Amino acid sequence: MSTMHTLPPDAVIDADNPIVVSVSAYSKVLDHIRKGEKIYAIKTIRTYYSEKGSGRLALRDAKNGIERMIDEMEGGHIDGDSRPRVITPLSIAAVVVNTGTNKVEVDLEELQMRILTEINTLGLAECGRILELVDVFRAWNTGLRVGVITGD
Repeated sequence: MSTMHTLPPDAVIDADNPIVVSVSAYSKVLDHIRKGEKIYAIKTIRTYYSEKGSGRLALRDAKNGIERMIDEMEGGHIDGDSRPRVITPLSIAAVVVNTGTNKVEVDLEELQMRILTEINTLGLAECGRILELVDVFRAWNTGLRVGVITGD
């Protein structure tokens, strides 16, 4: 049975402001939790924040986030839980390319290689456009904001 944990009123992070970690950090946290290594899971999140340059994540916030993860993994239904949720942003791992005759799913590295090998078929301008799109996907995956430039 899951135990309900609540944050003190002076908490820095709440459920409306989740602890966002990279896919690799999230994966490491899950491994630690599955092994019963709660302290290492907390350290992983705090280290990620220090390395990312997002400032320092309070020990209390990291602990509460990990405890909420554990409770949710155990299937505990927690109404009104105010502890921060540990989440990972979506990332683009692969794209589907329509070649005109079929659709092919490729990861970003493979897409870049295919475009470069098709430069004679697609033309330099089209290859450049698609390679820019690969750069946009990579930038978005790292958390950068991306936008659309209209005009020349």
